[in-house]
Amino acid sequence: MQRVENGCASIHTDYWPEAYTDQLMAIHQHGTRREARGTVSFELRPTMVVVGDTSARFVVLPGRGLNHCFAIAEAVSIIAGHNSVDFLQFYNSQIAAFSNDGKRFDGHYGERLLYSRQLEYVIEELQRDPGSRRAMVTIWLPCRDTIVGSKDYPCNVMVMFKIADNKLDCHVVRRSSDIIWGVPYDHVVFTILQDIVAASLKIRSGRMVETTDSLHLYDGAYDEVLGSAIKSAQDGNAYGMMDGTQRCHLQTTRDICRRIIEADARLREVPPCMFQIARDIQCSIPDGWWSDAWMTLAAYHLWKQSQFAAFLRAIGHVSMGFKSVLWSTFETRIATKAGKLGAGFLDEFRASTFVDATTGFWRKGVNT
Repeated sequence: MQRVENGCASIHTDYWPEAYTDQLMAIHQHGTRREARGTVSFELRPTMVVVGDTSARFVVLPGRGLNHCFAIAEAVSIIAGHNSVDFLQFYNSQIAAFSNDGKRFDGHYGERLLYSRQLEYVIEELQRDPGSRRAMVTIWLPCRDTIVGSKDYPCNVMVMFKIADNKLDCHVVRRSSDIIWGVPYDHVVFTILQDIVAASLKIRSGRMVETTDSLHLYDGAYDEVLGSAIKSAQDGNAYGMMDGTQRCHLQTTRDICRRIIEADARLREVPPCMFQIARDIQCSIPDGWWSDAWMTLAAYHLWKQSQFAAFLRAIGHVSMGFKSVLWSTFETRIATKAGKLGAGFLDEFRASTFVDATTGFWRKGVNT
């Protein structure tokens, strides 16, 4: 259900890809022009999105690649409390532009969530009182975020958790977010955090509510990006695969993420037998979701090292939800390198991700 009135949008659905395309269409049809910091954007404010089922957290838009490998890497960085430009820049070459010193991010969410044991407090508070309305974390820190001229101000400022019907609801409050470069990645990160808190409480995740004061798209990206995305939305072609739920409590997940960062550094040394090393590490990770997440990052490494045969093999060792991550990340990259890779490589990639070559959709009959 979508409702837009006086520039305010309210979207309710059980399916995240539908919620995402509804936001795209709302900006396309109702966004108002706004100038800020010398840039022009089209904006809705405020916007509230309620998603009943968060198990399909990765949205796929045919013809419009979203780098979900970066979203996974960002989640790893946040959960581990690993504030490093170098780690994230490997997956997103533009991210260093938001660092003030080229080494770390002043607005890094991981440091802020670790501050005063905020996530531990949420878990302990809801264990003590499942009906509590005090289980929340604050990301915006006035002592750090009122400095004029910084390149990095947190877009997400507050997260609230509540138990309802024996499930964990999560409400993320954003001051500002770009529909292309912010929303799809933030949704992945915060649904993972929701799963971690839920697992620590031994319950399931419930609704995800995202309230954004300024939901926008910058004018310079309008023709370049929005055209293909809107076409997918209008044609009903946006979809997501059920990637499942991680079921590890907070400390175990932190340990896994720190191990992934160590393994990532090992692959950057480009050792012999990269694929086998990645597989050995995957088999040692005790949670199926994080095991697939690691192998997805390893596939990114293999691609960047032009180990294309090993890249295709890696795809065979992840579940369907993570095959969608790799399809979204690499579809357009492979298409642009078709001459170098050979005409058959795209067909092999489609076969390994179970994508139908004629429609671009996952093959009918494949369990989603």
